[in-house]
Amino acid sequence: MGLLSARLAERQSRSDVRLIAATQSLASLRALHERIVESIRSGVVTTDLEGKIYTFNAAAEEITGYQHEDVRGQEASILFGDISEDTQQSLRAAEAGEASPRFEANCLTTEGLRLRLGFSISPLFSDTGETTGRVITFQI
Repeated sequence: MGLLSARLAERQSRSDVRLIAATQSLASLRALHERIVESIRSGVVTTDLEGKIYTFNAAAEEITGYQHEDVRGQEASILFGDISEDTQQSLRAAEAGEASPRFEANCLTTEGLRLRLGFSISPLFSDTGETTGRVITFQI
C-alpha cells in the first residue's frame, strides 16, 4: 500500500510540474502577444460580433486621442461611422480567401480634429475557429 501511495504522489508531482510549466508558457505567450499589439504603429481595435469595442491598442489611442477605458463597450461607429457594409465585404473576402479590402472613413479626434483613416476589417477567431468578433486595423 505504501509503494502505491509513493508512486501516486510521484506521478502527481510530475503532473504539477508540467501544469506549472504550461501555465508559465501560456503567460509568456500572452505577454508577448500584448507587447506585439502595443508595439504596432497601426491602430488595432477588436470588437465583438455586435461591433462593440473590446480592445484598443496604444497606437489607436495616440491616433484618435481616445483612451481605451473611454471607448471599451462603445460601438466602433464612433470612430469609423457606419461600417456594416464594409464589414460584410470584408467577411466575404475572408471567406473567399482574398485579402481584406481597404476602406476610408473620417474620424473626429477628442480634440475635434477630422482625420481621414484608412482601415481594414478581419474576422476574429476563437481557439476553436469560431468567429467571435472583428479586428479593425487603421492608419492615418
